[in-house]
Amino acid sequence: MVDELRKNESLGDLGEDRILSRLADFGGWNARVTCGIGDDCSVCRTENPAVDQVFTSDATIEGIHFRIDEDPVRVGRKAVSRVLSDIASMGASPEWILINVVAPKEMKLGSLEAIYEGIQERLNTLGGVLVGGDLTEGSVLALHIFASGTLPHGTAILRSGVVNGDLIWTTGKLGGSAAGKHLDFIPRVREGIWLRNSGLVHAMTDVSDGLVTDLKHMIETKKVGAAIEARVLEAMSSVDQALYDGEDFELLFTTSPDVEESVQKEWRKTFAKPLWKIGSVVTSTQEIQLHDEGTYRSLPGGYSHHF
Repeated sequence: MVDELRKNESLGDLGEDRILSRLADFGGWNARVTCGIGDDCSVCRTENPAVDQVFTSDATIEGIHFRIDEDPVRVGRKAVSRVLSDIASMGASPEWILINVVAPKEMKLGSLEAIYEGIQERLNTLGGVLVGGDLTEGSVLALHIFASGTLPHGTAILRSGVVNGDLIWTTGKLGGSAAGKHLDFIPRVREGIWLRNSGLVHAMTDVSDGLVTDLKHMIETKKVGAAIEARVLEAMSSVDQALYDGEDFELLFTTSPDVEESVQKEWRKTFAKPLWKIGSVVTSTQEIQLHDEGTYRSLPGGYSHHF
């Protein structure tokens, strides 16, 4: 009876996490699936025993992810960069790209071509080959992109690898996406591969829905909590912006505290921009707490642009 009542709840009332939890029951499984629904990408075995493939998809929709008057080249960059960021968060290299376009019939061909120019620009820089897709008429512009990537077998970095006591890091500053960063960010594909190759990372995701939301997805897999340093977030932008703005698309990852010096030292040899150590994984009931001058306060849930 309870299950029947839930079926009549609206998607808006349920929210993204509860919807996905229900839909995950429909997911298939076989011996080649090593990570199914519930991470940034699914991970599957290939016929080559040395290589795994990762798969992801994402939608970029007018009025939700960009305004109608945005430069179409920037829209294209953002649309493909969203899936490239998912691939980066697993430590994989981009492979194949498919795009399903939903567009109003009044849209100019030149605008659509400019979107594809932005997409191709990112692929030329970060990898991946556009191999197909579909075109459908609709009331607003929407780009539904599917992507795959590859990495050595058994090396994908999952959200669920988080360990109590881990340090929490990001590959760059958080906050301020509304100022245009959400259109012009560069997916951390190179950084993700480096972190995977380092062998030092326990868990990883990308910051798309905001630090609080995405960190919660990591810690809830192991029923642990997190303490985040307010002074570090303030140095990035502001505490609230860093916690809740979202669409930063930096990589969020954890390591053992024992390798802190090694991570910092080796990172500086390769990348110009510094890593940010923002907190640690702690024993608690899956709470995220803000540490500010000796006091701790629990943080409310983050924002989701999906529902």
